[in-house]
Amino acid sequence: MDKKNILTMFILAGITALFLQFIYFPKVMEVKKLSRENRKTRSDIAELYNFIGGQENLKDNLI
Repeated sequence: MDKKNILTMFILAGITALFLQFIYFPKVMEVKKLSRENRKTRSDIAELYNFIGGQENLKDNLI
């Protein structure tokens, strides 16, 4: 390989690294955070339904 091909490969690797660092990885972290938040919210709702006595009793217990 000549120097031009090696330089092109390094430039493409650099662009890929910048893309991953500044665009892809932050989005992945955001998705993981939202997934954890979603699981916690679903768990909290399930606990609330258990406390009330089930989803069918929810309307009966509302004031």
